[in-house]
Amino acid sequence: GPQTMLLRIFRLVRLVRLMKIVRYVSHFRELRLMINGLVTSLRSLLWSFVLLGMVVYTFSIVFVQASVTFLTRDDFTAGPNELRDDFLTWFGSTQASMRTLLVSISGGTDWAQFMYMLESVDILYSLIFILYVMIVFHGVLHVIASIFVDSAMSTSMKEKDQLINQEMAAKDSYMTMMKNLLKEADLDDSGSICWDEFLHFLKDARLRDFFKAIEIDVTEARGLFKLLDYDESDAVPIEEFVNGCFRLKGNSKGIDLATLMYENKKMMRCLMGFMAYTQEQFELITGKM
Repeated sequence: GPQTMLLRIFRLVRLVRLMKIVRYVSHFRELRLMINGLVTSLRSLLWSFVLLGMVVYTFSIVFVQASVTFLTRDDFTAGPNELRDDFLTWFGSTQASMRTLLVSISGGTDWAQFMYMLESVDILYSLIFILYVMIVFHGVLHVIASIFVDSAMSTSMKEKDQLINQEMAAKDSYMTMMKNLLKEADLDDSGSICWDEFLHFLKDARLRDFFKAIEIDVTEARGLFKLLDYDESDAVPIEEFVNGCFRLKGNSKGIDLATLMYENKKMMRCLMGFMAYTQEQFELITGKM
């Protein structure tokens, strides 16, 4: 009645909502890939079924002819009744023959019994039946399987491309947002942000939320600013500050790497200063000589 129809509609709506949830939840990525792979391969799957049907139909005509040969030969009545009944059941018509061929390749029954039946008519028919099994098992079915594999790989690559595009879009959005926030913190419009400006702006909830989104601890603000202030000028360009924050995004390995980079640049700066001083002293000594 109407209540049953409404209940079915309600269940369908719930199913659609569930599919939307599966689409956006990362834990269901494998399930989403399988569903997308199945949907995208439906057209190829349909044509593979057509190919399989053509192969089965072609061979079924041959085996119907084998059945006709057996039932119309002179010693027809001399054979066992069970064998005559089996030929009528399994190869008595084109439809029955097609059903038999499908059953023999799908595990419905042992295909060896059909081979022995056809061998009782002529050895050639049994060889043709073996040829059919080999073609379907090692040809058609493998082609169908490869279609699914290729479709799944294509869907997986598209999924990865979408994730990369989403990640890049999110990064661009975060970078634009942070640049705007730091421009507000740059009170003197110098294009750089000093430690006092940065410390004062850390009270802003928007900046705290931003650092939380890119997985940077706000309590280590001084260390963060020190890492980004490579030349120790107590001022970091806004563009350099934003790029440096995204390089530090993630776990402690990223911070450790950034620390090593900072120490390395500091050491190189000291080394270059020492080399310049040494060269100057050598030039003075050479001039006196």
